[in-house]
Amino acid sequence: MDRAIAQASSSRPPREPGVSPPDMVWGAGAPAVVVVEHRDRVSRGYGHLFEYLGVRLECVRSAMELEAVMRIEQPMAVIWDLAGGSVDSGQLLAKVAEYDPDLALLIVADDNPPALRLIEAMVEILGLTAVRKLFCRPELHDIVEFLFQAGRKSGGFRVLSV
Repeated sequence: MDRAIAQASSSRPPREPGVSPPDMVWGAGAPAVVVVEHRDRVSRGYGHLFEYLGVRLECVRSAMELEAVMRIEQPMAVIWDLAGGSVDSGQLLAKVAEYDPDLALLIVADDNPPALRLIEAMVEILGLTAVRKLFCRPELHDIVEFLFQAGRKSGGFRVLSV
């Protein structure tokens, strides 16, 4: 019996970190986080954390994809990694504001002062209230802290208390 289980599990194709296997069953109330990125820096680097915490991770590369996923998944948060991307900042922030101006949004911004000033101005104009910015590559504790704050605010994430 153990040999059959071992053979079955070894015959499964390898999967990318952060991407849930298609046969994994999530609970109806499992929280979702949408990551907007081009370099897969967050999803690959922290996919194991999302999986461990039971958070569904959805990765998108454009504002239009973000809008579609938000309607379907109803995420508790969005993480936007600016590195290497060419996403229209105004369009992306407008989609978040349209969906929920109180939605937790983490902007991972490498040093790019002109872009950041523009983003900060748009955040204020659009009335986004739950925006956090990181000016470096995110560390594990940054992601954990953001997830728990977003989860506490949304009420959709009750694994541990902060």
